[in-house]
Amino acid sequence: MSDKKKILKVLTKNNLEELIDYIQRNNIKLKDLNNSNFDVLIYSIEKTLSNAIIDFVISNCEYNNFNYTINVENWGIKAPLFSSIAKNRTTVSKLLLSKQADINYLNGKLFYYLYDHNFLKKDIFKFILKKGYKIQNVTDISSKLDSDCLDVLNQHLLKNNKNKSNTNVNNIYITNNNIHSKFNSNYATNNNNNNNNINNNNNINNNNNINNNNNVNSNNNSNNNKSKKIEVEIEIKIKIMIIAIKLILKRQIQI
Repeated sequence: MSDKKKILKVLTKNNLEELIDYIQRNNIKLKDLNNSNFDVLIYSIEKTLSNAIIDFVISNCEYNNFNYTINVENWGIKAPLFSSIAKNRTTVSKLLLSKQADINYLNGKLFYYLYDHNFLKKDIFKFILKKGYKIQNVTDISSKLDSDCLDVLNQHLLKNNKNKSNTNVNNIYITNNNIHSKFNSNYATNNNNNNNNINNNNNINNNNNINNNNNVNSNNNSNNNKSKKIEVEIEIKIKIMIIAIKLILKRQIQI
């Protein structure tokens, strides 16, 4: 068995203590396994290894950039964020995004990667839109979506449209075959225009109040999420340190 296979065998046991012990005893650097068609981080993500091991791999391999690809035979390109999203590993995906992984990397190829490899599902599609994936061709993308994902896309487009303008909002809806837009008619009567103006003013006031409340809630949620993320990262690092210390003490006792 080759050294690489031995290391990967230990890695896939999903036991952080055993992995650290093996690496230290054999003076191994995981990043030495990386090449143009293999990457330890992508491998660990796709093998659904624990978040603690993912964090250890990132640290041990000393990654400083997560916008890169490998080229796998009979598959094509892979990227860390593509793999974590495809595997629906939300925590890992958020970690990579926090480390500047670009969700629009390779000019938005993520959507087509998910679609081509049959990973595109409602919750995954909703996640990438929420995290800032930019749709460059609505017609092309909508033609590839099932009804559940189309609903997600409709909601996303309507939300974005309302954010751009509080008045004269278009009711956009998409089907598998066509994209339709319902625009406010230009031949409304003066009375209707007056009523619309009154309603629009009321809506603007209501929207402003809602937006203010949402901003407060958003800030609170953002702070809470940051605190939780920091707590998780600290917990993982402490766990790794404890394991390393135990291994050192264990060796000293054996000596």
